[in-house]
Parts: sequence; structure tokens; C-alpha cells
Amino acid sequence: MRTLYSDTVDSVLYVGGNFITADGDTVNGLAKWDGTAWTALGSGPGWPVLAITRYNGELYAGGAILNGISKWDGNSWKSVGTGINGAVVGLNVYNGKLYVVGTFDTAGGILSNMVAIWDGSSWSNIGTGLENFVAATIFYKGELYAGGNFEIGGIREIAKWNGVNWEKVGNGFFGNSAVNTFEVYNNELYVGGYFIKANGNPGNYIAKWDGNTWSEVGGGMSGGNGQIYDFVIHNNELYAVGVFTGAGGVVADHIAKWDGNEWCGLGSILNNNIGTVEVYNNEIFIGGGFTLIDGDTLNYIAKWDGGSYVDTCGTISSLVEEPNIYLEDEVKIYPNPISFSSILYLSDRLLKEKKLTFTLYNLLGQEVKRMENINTSQTKFHRPGLESGIYIYKVMSDDSIITFGKVVFQ
Repeated sequence: MRTLYSDTVDSVLYVGGNFITADGDTVNGLAKWDGTAWTALGSGPGWPVLAITRYNGELYAGGAILNGISKWDGNSWKSVGTGINGAVVGLNVYNGKLYVVGTFDTAGGILSNMVAIWDGSSWSNIGTGLENFVAATIFYKGELYAGGNFEIGGIREIAKWNGVNWEKVGNGFFGNSAVNTFEVYNNELYVGGYFIKANGNPGNYIAKWDGNTWSEVGGGMSGGNGQIYDFVIHNNELYAVGVFTGAGGVVADHIAKWDGNEWCGLGSILNNNIGTVEVYNNEIFIGGGFTLIDGDTLNYIAKWDGGSYVDTCGTISSLVEEPNIYLEDEVKIYPNPISFSSILYLSDRLLKEKKLTFTLYNLLGQEVKRMENINTSQTKFHRPGLESGIYIYKVMSDDSIITFGKVVFQ
């Protein structure tokens, strides 16, 4: 599952990705959910579909499909001019025009370099375009911003169009970085992707821009080799999804919400990533590579029915220190959720550290189990007479946190 689009005109949820069927019916990359049943749109646009939007009364789908982009007129899929010579990753409607980005050189035969405009009848470019890969666009304070993975003329990963040329947004982003998504929240531009403070960036996976200055967002996310893929606003709170295990010092597995002051987790464990999030019928839907959430089978798309429940918010006192995000993937607990016992797996690299300690806490921050001086790659631990629920663990080397995470006792 790669993208979700809530269509307020027809009151349906469109789902796109690299799938062929939905509920047993052939849909070929794109399906419609009306709250009760799945429906195909003709023979489908092809797959994978990476972006969906409505423009001029028609549904547009972009992706690594024939000619990069196609539109549905209610009866059949049609070409958009002569199309794109590559993949379309992002679609954005503003001021009567459709902004299209991705990995392509030409649009309608016009040199466009990753960024193009469709006005309903013809294609045009935006200056000389950008390079490599553009993932998203947004208009903030009336100006066009583009984000992705590019470096051109000192412009790194994010650029702003001044009407004549592309220009830098602050200092951009440093290191092995990329911008995946944008959202305007509380009159600030939120940027999500892969970037870390250690490389001189304003935050970990998330940062905000007020038009002049970058700043971090509550400490940002943590999780080895992680990133943010998508944002959505619901009930005046910003939801972020992607590849991470913590947000602002609290455990948040692939999804977290920000109220402008603190981060909260949603109390669930997923067996794979969340790639997209959307609000439909006042409920939050997620899509991605997951097939299990808290041990229940939920294949690639799920709806949040937790009401106002959140797992933990703010900073847990026992987890104040920032973990070493380069080592987090070298710690695994399986199975998780846990019925009676589980195994703590540690990499050989971590075992070179001295005095490795595993500590388990309840959600009040109280220590309930500790294992010290661990020196084997597989350590079995039994459920220590605890009630069913969610618990937080941390792995430490001497006095430094290597990582923290969440376990569920069934």
C-alpha cells in the first residue's frame, strides 16, 4: 500500500499501491472503499500507483505506470496529454493547476526535470526543474516548495520557487538525507523524511520551517535507518507515519501524533512499516507493508478505532537520554506480543560493549524486570508475573542508552 486519498466529493477513500486485487476482485493498482465494500475502477491504471488526487472533476493516478499518469473520467482511464517519461510520485492541486513530481525528464515532450504542471489541456515546466528525485510539493505562504533527494547549485533536498529560479530554504539538509512529505500545521511548514541532527540538520526525521528559520519538533523521531513517509492532520493534531520506534523520548511504533507541544504514541506494535496515512469519515486510515498489528492479521490497510486512547505522551523519565539511532536495529525481541516467554536478540557488534543491561518498565516508568551483564546473542526471558498490557524496555551499555522499545504481554 503506497498512497491513500480521501475524496470529499464522492465521499470515498481511494487506495493505491503495488497490488492487483482488493477483497478478491481485480483492481490493478487502485481501488475505491466506500466504507462498506471495495470497488474497481475499470481495468485499473496499472501498478504501482504512488499518488492520487482529484483535479477538474476527474480522478488522477500517478506512479510507475504507463506514461506515468492517467485519469479516470467516470467510465474509463484516459491519457494525460502524452504523459510523463518516468514515474510520478506526487500530485498537488493549487490555483487551478496540477503539480506533478517524480523521476522524469519530460512531460508532454517538454523538458521538465522532475517537476511539471498540467493545466487541464497542456504541460509546462517550472524553470529548468530539479534533479534526481522529487517526492512532494506544497504551497506555503503562497510560495511553492519542492522536496526530495537532490543537490543542485547548493540547494539540498528542499527548494523554493521564487517565480524565476529555484532557491535554497535555509541551508537545506546535510548528509545522506531526503525529504518525503510536507504539511502545514499551526502556520508552520512541517517537513518529514530521512535526516538526522548528527549531520547538522535541524531535527531527526522531522523539522519545521516558519518562512525564515528551521527548528526541531519536540526532539523528533528515533529508530535505526528510519524516516517519515507521510503526515495528516486530524482534530488539530499532526500524525506522522513511517519507520521509527520513538518520538520525543516516548515509544511510538511507526505512528505518532504531535499536538504542538508533545508527542504521543498510539500503543500498538506493527510487524512492518506504515507508508501512508489519511483521514476518511473522521477516522484515521493507514496503509503500508504491515500484515500484523498487535498480533491481529490486518493486511496492508487498517483503520484506527482507539478513540482518544494514546499510549504515552511527553518524556518518560527513565528514557530521557537520546538513544544511539545507529544501533537500534541490532536489538530485537521475538516473539512480540509475548504470551509466556520471549528471546532478546543482540548483534555481535553490541556484545563487544561492556555491561549490557536490559530493563523493563511499566507505563508509569516503574522498573519491573532487569537483566544485567548480558554476554550472549540470544537471551531468553520469562514473563515476570505481570498483567497483560504494554511495557517499555531499554538496552544500555554502561550508562548510555542504546535503544528502547515496546513489548506487549498478552
